[in-house]
Amino acid sequence: EQCPDSAETDLKIYPGFFPGFDVKGSCVEVPYNFTDITTARYGTVNSWQWDLGDPASDADLFFTRSATWKYNSSGPKSVTLKVTSTKGCEATVSKIVDVRDKPVVNLAFRDTLICSIDTLQLVVNGQGIYSWGPNYNIINPNTISPFVYPKVTTVYKVDMNDNGCVNTDSVRVRVVDFVTLNAGPDTT
Repeated sequence: EQCPDSAETDLKIYPGFFPGFDVKGSCVEVPYNFTDITTARYGTVNSWQWDLGDPASDADLFFTRSATWKYNSSGPKSVTLKVTSTKGCEATVSKIVDVRDKPVVNLAFRDTLICSIDTLQLVVNGQGIYSWGPNYNIINPNTISPFVYPKVTTVYKVDMNDNGCVNTDSVRVRVVDFVTLNAGPDTT
């Protein structure tokens, strides 16, 4: 004979658990900083488990809200954060972090020609702190796009600092006093 049975319980659902993290860093020269930005509509985040994706180390595991790690090699790193909340919610989020050897100095051009009476705007695309030199006929040398008006051919060097990662590149500005144009002989 069958024994009938039943049970009841309250099921509590806590929607609104959104895992996430921020990454700051740009190259192997300086540490990367990872910060949890998870939001929970109910309860609070109470545990973290980071795997910072460094294949050269087993010490890249952390159990704190934020983590800092210096990679010894460049290339993509798969970073994973697992978080839980006081209401029993659990989620995992992953990102690919591009660890570069040096930051990229993205110049609009590297060699150009101007007349000695002209002014030229040099342009770098990207974030960072920039410093141009030499300090010869240059306006705003500590900006992303200074103006130059050299009277002789000059190589302007730009130093870029992106969160402690540094790189250098240059632009050659060739200068002429006049341009000779030959349209060829007259014709009918």
